[in-house]
Amino acid sequence: RLIQHIYVHMSHHNLDAITVHQARQPFDVPGLDDFEWAQETDTSSFFFSVGAGVRGRDLLVRMLPTTLCVRCHGRILLDGPLGGTIAPEESEWELVDGSLHLTLRKAQQCEWRIPIRQTTATTT
Repeated sequence: RLIQHIYVHMSHHNLDAITVHQARQPFDVPGLDDFEWAQETDTSSFFFSVGAGVRGRDLLVRMLPTTLCVRCHGRILLDGPLGGTIAPEESEWELVDGSLHLTLRKAQQCEWRIPIRQTTATTT
């Protein structure tokens, strides 16, 4: 009941005043032993290893408003619905020492409960 009261109370105010800061933390993704994520009010960031020697041209990263797919040398590393909706044209990725870093711009400023749902992943 307290949660409902807070929701009703907050619905009458400007939600832009809410800020989210979640430090980098692990999340269980089948096939990816080192998946971590973090989030701010307007972004969610994902981090995981793709392997030593992998270059940007070896990766195919497909970001759609509600799904994310990452392939390395044609093999699926991560494929599934996101924990929220993103603006793909404002999202980016970079490869840093064999680790893929994705910064996903949220379509709405809010908190995601999880980074990705019902994932399919395979190891490289």
